[in-house]
Amino acid sequence: VLAVAFGVPRISTAQTQATGPTLPQLPRIYMDVNLFGYANPVGEAKTFENYALKFGEVATFKASYPEPSHSGVYPLHFGGGYMFHRYYGVGASYSRLSRSSTVDLSASVPDPNFYNAFATSTGTTGADISRHESAIHISLAVVPLRTPRMELRFIVGPSYYTLSGDMVKTVEYGQTSSSVSPQNAVTINGVSTSGITGSAWGYHLGGDFTYFFHRAIGLAGGLRYGNATVKVNTEPLSNLPQEFLVGGTTVFLGLRFRFGPNHE
Repeated sequence: VLAVAFGVPRISTAQTQATGPTLPQLPRIYMDVNLFGYANPVGEAKTFENYALKFGEVATFKASYPEPSHSGVYPLHFGGGYMFHRYYGVGASYSRLSRSSTVDLSASVPDPNFYNAFATSTGTTGADISRHESAIHISLAVVPLRTPRMELRFIVGPSYYTLSGDMVKTVEYGQTSSSVSPQNAVTINGVSTSGITGSAWGYHLGGDFTYFFHRAIGLAGGLRYGNATVKVNTEPLSNLPQEFLVGGTTVFLGLRFRFGPNHE
Protein backbone atom coordinates (compact mmCIF):
# COMPACT_ATOMS: atom_id res chain seq x y z
CA VAL A 1 0.00 0.00 0.00
CA LEU A 2 2.83 2.41 0.90
CA ALA A 3 4.58 1.59 -2.38
CA VAL A 4 1.43 2.39 -4.38
CA ALA A 5 0.72 5.59 -2.41
CA PHE A 6 4.23 6.97 -2.96
CA GLY A 7 4.33 5.78 -6.57
CA VAL A 8 1.23 7.69 -7.84
CA PRO A 9 2.22 10.97 -9.58
CA ARG A 10 0.91 14.10 -7.85
CA ILE A 11 0.37 17.73 -9.04
CA SER A 12 2.97 19.94 -7.45
CA THR A 13 2.15 23.38 -5.95
CA ALA A 14 3.96 25.09 -8.81
CA GLN A 15 1.85 23.20 -11.37
CA THR A 16 -1.39 24.25 -9.61
CA GLN A 17 -0.46 27.93 -9.70
CA ALA A 18 0.38 27.77 -13.43
CA THR A 19 -3.22 27.16 -14.54
CA GLY A 20 -3.90 30.92 -14.64
CA PRO A 21 -6.57 33.11 -12.99
CA THR A 22 -10.23 32.13 -13.01
CA LEU A 23 -12.59 34.52 -14.88
CA PRO A 24 -15.06 36.26 -12.56
CA GLN A 25 -18.63 35.03 -12.58
CA LEU A 26 -21.10 37.48 -14.14
CA PRO A 27 -24.93 37.52 -14.35
CA ARG A 28 -26.47 36.25 -17.58
CA ILE A 29 -29.57 38.49 -17.79
CA TYR A 30 -29.35 42.17 -18.75
CA MET A 31 -31.81 45.06 -19.13
CA ASP A 32 -31.33 48.43 -20.89
CA VAL A 33 -33.21 51.69 -20.28
CA ASN A 34 -32.49 54.96 -22.13
CA LEU A 35 -32.33 58.14 -20.07
CA PHE A 36 -31.34 60.72 -22.69
CA GLY A 37 -30.92 60.63 -26.44
CA TYR A 38 -30.42 62.58 -29.64
CA ALA A 39 -32.13 61.30 -32.79
CA ASN A 40 -31.33 62.01 -36.44
CA PRO A 41 -34.24 60.56 -38.50
CA VAL A 42 -33.64 59.31 -42.05
CA GLY A 43 -37.00 60.42 -43.51
CA GLU A 44 -37.24 62.62 -46.59
CA ALA A 45 -39.22 65.74 -47.51
CA LYS A 46 -42.33 64.76 -49.47
CA THR A 47 -45.10 66.54 -51.38
CA PHE A 48 -48.47 64.95 -52.10
CA GLU A 49 -51.05 66.24 -54.57
CA ASN A 50 -54.74 65.91 -55.21
CA TYR A 51 -56.55 66.82 -58.44
CA ALA A 52 -60.25 67.63 -58.66
CA LEU A 53 -62.51 68.67 -61.52
CA LYS A 54 -63.84 72.19 -60.82
CA PHE A 55 -65.88 74.21 -63.31
CA GLY A 56 -64.72 72.06 -66.22
CA GLU A 57 -61.02 72.46 -65.33
CA VAL A 58 -58.60 70.70 -62.98
CA ALA A 59 -57.91 72.18 -59.53
CA THR A 60 -54.69 71.18 -57.76
CA PHE A 61 -54.11 70.88 -54.00
CA LYS A 62 -50.72 70.16 -52.45
CA ALA A 63 -49.35 69.31 -48.99
CA SER A 64 -45.56 69.52 -48.52
CA TYR A 65 -43.99 67.81 -45.52
CA PRO A 66 -40.51 68.97 -44.50
CA GLU A 67 -37.53 66.69 -43.98
CA PRO A 68 -37.56 65.44 -40.37
CA SER A 69 -35.41 67.63 -38.18
CA HIS A 70 -32.83 66.42 -35.70
CA SER A 71 -34.45 65.78 -32.35
CA GLY A 72 -33.12 66.17 -28.85
CA VAL A 73 -36.42 64.87 -27.49
CA TYR A 74 -36.09 61.67 -25.48
CA PRO A 75 -36.24 58.73 -27.92
CA LEU A 76 -37.83 55.93 -25.92
CA HIS A 77 -35.80 52.70 -25.96
CA PHE A 78 -35.77 49.81 -23.50
CA GLY A 79 -35.12 46.10 -23.67
CA GLY A 80 -33.21 43.17 -22.32
CA GLY A 81 -31.56 39.89 -23.16
CA TYR A 82 -29.78 36.74 -22.09
CA MET A 83 -26.08 35.88 -22.42
CA PHE A 84 -25.70 32.24 -23.51
CA HIS A 85 -21.95 32.64 -23.25
CA ARG A 86 -19.68 35.14 -21.59
CA TYR A 87 -19.13 36.86 -24.94
CA TYR A 88 -22.41 36.50 -26.86
CA GLY A 89 -26.16 36.44 -26.32
CA VAL A 90 -29.54 37.49 -27.72
CA GLY A 91 -31.89 40.32 -26.83
CA ALA A 92 -35.09 42.15 -27.70
CA SER A 93 -35.97 45.82 -27.35
CA TYR A 94 -38.65 48.39 -28.15
CA SER A 95 -38.12 51.94 -29.42
CA ARG A 96 -40.44 54.84 -30.19
CA LEU A 97 -39.80 58.27 -31.67
CA SER A 98 -42.40 61.02 -32.18
CA ARG A 99 -42.01 64.02 -34.43
CA SER A 100 -44.21 66.98 -35.34
CA SER A 101 -44.05 69.51 -38.16
CA THR A 102 -46.05 72.25 -39.83
CA VAL A 103 -47.12 71.27 -43.35
CA ASP A 104 -47.04 73.76 -46.25
CA LEU A 105 -50.20 73.94 -48.34
CA SER A 106 -51.12 75.27 -51.78
CA ALA A 107 -54.28 75.41 -53.87
CA SER A 108 -54.82 76.30 -57.50
CA VAL A 109 -58.52 76.64 -58.40
CA PRO A 110 -60.11 77.67 -61.75
CA ASP A 111 -62.49 80.60 -62.15
CA PRO A 112 -66.14 79.46 -62.22
CA ASN A 113 -66.94 81.90 -65.06
CA PHE A 114 -63.79 82.34 -67.15
CA TYR A 115 -61.60 79.68 -68.74
CA ASN A 116 -57.90 79.43 -67.79
CA ALA A 117 -58.15 82.03 -65.03
CA PHE A 118 -56.74 80.15 -62.06
CA ALA A 119 -56.33 81.58 -58.58
CA THR A 120 -53.51 80.30 -56.39
CA SER A 121 -53.12 80.47 -52.62
CA THR A 122 -50.51 79.17 -50.16
CA GLY A 123 -50.56 78.61 -46.43
CA THR A 124 -49.70 76.18 -43.66
CA THR A 125 -51.55 73.86 -41.34
CA GLY A 126 -50.79 76.27 -38.51
CA ALA A 127 -50.72 73.56 -35.86
CA ASP A 128 -48.11 70.80 -36.04
CA ILE A 129 -49.09 67.40 -37.38
CA SER A 130 -47.58 64.47 -35.49
CA ARG A 131 -46.31 61.11 -36.63
CA HIS A 132 -44.83 58.27 -34.60
CA GLU A 133 -42.28 55.58 -35.40
CA SER A 134 -42.05 52.49 -33.22
CA ALA A 135 -40.00 49.34 -33.66
CA ILE A 136 -39.36 45.95 -32.11
CA HIS A 137 -35.72 44.86 -32.45
CA ILE A 138 -34.32 41.33 -32.19
CA SER A 139 -30.56 41.48 -31.56
CA LEU A 140 -27.52 39.27 -31.59
CA ALA A 141 -25.17 40.71 -28.96
CA VAL A 142 -21.41 40.21 -29.21
CA VAL A 143 -19.47 41.36 -26.14
CA PRO A 144 -15.67 41.27 -26.66
CA LEU A 145 -15.01 43.03 -23.35
CA ARG A 146 -16.94 41.90 -20.27
CA THR A 147 -15.62 42.36 -16.75
CA PRO A 148 -17.21 43.19 -13.38
CA ARG A 149 -16.65 46.92 -14.10
CA MET A 150 -16.69 47.36 -17.90
CA GLU A 151 -18.58 46.03 -20.89
CA LEU A 152 -18.25 46.71 -24.62
CA ARG A 153 -21.14 45.40 -26.70
CA PHE A 154 -22.06 45.29 -30.40
CA ILE A 155 -25.56 44.42 -31.63
CA VAL A 156 -27.14 43.61 -35.00
CA GLY A 157 -30.41 42.09 -36.15
CA PRO A 158 -33.85 42.53 -37.77
CA SER A 159 -36.37 45.20 -36.74
CA TYR A 160 -40.11 45.48 -37.30
CA TYR A 161 -41.05 49.14 -37.78
CA THR A 162 -44.51 50.69 -37.53
CA LEU A 163 -45.41 54.19 -38.72
CA SER A 164 -48.59 55.90 -37.52
CA GLY A 165 -50.00 59.40 -37.26
CA ASP A 166 -52.08 62.03 -39.03
CA MET A 167 -51.72 63.50 -42.51
CA VAL A 168 -53.58 66.13 -44.55
CA LYS A 169 -56.69 64.72 -46.21
CA THR A 170 -58.28 67.83 -47.76
CA VAL A 171 -57.25 71.46 -48.19
CA GLU A 172 -60.14 73.72 -47.23
CA TYR A 173 -60.47 77.08 -49.00
CA GLY A 174 -62.73 80.00 -49.71
CA GLN A 175 -63.21 81.49 -53.19
CA THR A 176 -64.49 84.80 -54.52
CA SER A 177 -65.08 85.63 -58.20
CA SER A 178 -67.01 87.91 -60.56
CA SER A 179 -69.18 87.07 -63.54
CA VAL A 180 -68.23 90.35 -65.17
CA SER A 181 -64.43 90.04 -65.22
CA PRO A 182 -61.81 87.48 -64.17
CA GLN A 183 -61.39 88.39 -60.50
CA ASN A 184 -60.82 84.93 -59.12
CA ALA A 185 -59.34 84.79 -55.59
CA VAL A 186 -58.75 81.81 -53.29
CA THR A 187 -57.83 81.76 -49.59
CA ILE A 188 -56.77 78.61 -47.72
CA ASN A 189 -58.80 78.34 -44.51
CA GLY A 190 -57.53 75.07 -43.02
CA VAL A 191 -57.31 71.34 -43.49
CA SER A 192 -58.92 68.10 -42.48
CA THR A 193 -56.68 65.22 -41.47
CA SER A 194 -56.84 61.44 -41.48
CA GLY A 195 -54.83 58.76 -39.70
CA ILE A 196 -52.32 56.51 -41.46
CA THR A 197 -50.51 53.35 -40.44
CA GLY A 198 -48.04 50.95 -42.02
CA SER A 199 -45.41 48.39 -41.03
CA ALA A 200 -42.33 46.77 -42.54
CA TRP A 201 -39.24 44.75 -41.68
CA GLY A 202 -35.88 46.50 -41.58
CA TYR A 203 -32.66 46.15 -39.63
CA HIS A 204 -30.60 47.76 -36.87
CA LEU A 205 -27.01 47.75 -35.63
CA GLY A 206 -25.05 49.58 -32.97
CA GLY A 207 -22.58 49.54 -30.16
CA ASP A 208 -22.31 50.78 -26.58
CA PHE A 209 -19.96 50.91 -23.62
CA THR A 210 -21.02 50.45 -19.98
CA TYR A 211 -19.22 51.24 -16.74
CA PHE A 212 -20.66 49.36 -13.76
CA PHE A 213 -20.42 51.41 -10.57
CA HIS A 214 -22.26 48.55 -8.83
CA ARG A 215 -22.24 44.83 -9.55
CA ALA A 216 -25.76 45.04 -11.00
CA ILE A 217 -26.08 48.67 -12.24
CA GLY A 218 -24.04 50.56 -14.82
CA LEU A 219 -24.07 53.73 -16.89
CA ALA A 220 -24.13 53.07 -20.66
CA GLY A 221 -23.58 55.27 -23.69
CA GLY A 222 -23.63 54.34 -27.34
CA LEU A 223 -24.88 54.67 -30.89
CA ARG A 224 -27.66 52.85 -32.79
CA TYR A 225 -28.75 52.96 -36.42
CA GLY A 226 -31.64 51.31 -38.22
CA ASN A 227 -34.12 51.84 -41.04
CA ALA A 228 -36.94 50.37 -43.08
CA THR A 229 -39.23 51.43 -45.93
CA VAL A 230 -42.84 51.43 -44.76
CA LYS A 231 -45.67 51.30 -47.30
CA VAL A 232 -48.95 53.07 -46.51
CA ASN A 233 -51.79 51.64 -48.58
CA THR A 234 -53.61 54.97 -49.00
CA GLU A 235 -52.04 58.37 -48.38
CA PRO A 236 -55.03 60.63 -47.48
CA LEU A 237 -54.51 63.54 -49.90
CA SER A 238 -53.32 61.70 -53.03
CA ASN A 239 -55.45 58.60 -52.31
CA LEU A 240 -52.54 56.51 -53.57
CA PRO A 241 -50.12 54.02 -51.95
CA GLN A 242 -46.98 55.77 -50.70
CA GLU A 243 -43.67 54.71 -49.18
CA PHE A 244 -41.92 56.33 -46.21
CA LEU A 245 -38.36 55.84 -45.00
CA VAL A 246 -38.28 55.41 -41.21
CA GLY A 247 -35.57 54.92 -38.62
CA GLY A 248 -32.32 56.81 -38.22
CA THR A 249 -29.35 57.29 -35.92
CA THR A 250 -29.68 57.66 -32.15
CA VAL A 251 -26.96 58.64 -29.69
CA PHE A 252 -28.01 57.69 -26.18
CA LEU A 253 -27.10 57.61 -22.51
CA GLY A 254 -28.85 55.17 -20.19
CA LEU A 255 -28.71 52.54 -17.47
CA ARG A 256 -27.73 48.90 -17.78
CA PHE A 257 -28.88 46.32 -15.24
CA ARG A 258 -27.64 42.74 -14.97
CA PHE A 259 -28.92 40.01 -12.72
CA GLY A 260 -29.92 36.35 -12.62
CA PRO A 261 -27.75 33.20 -12.73
CA ASN A 262 -24.01 33.61 -13.19
CA HIS A 263 -21.76 32.18 -15.87
CA GLU A 264 -19.93 29.10 -14.69
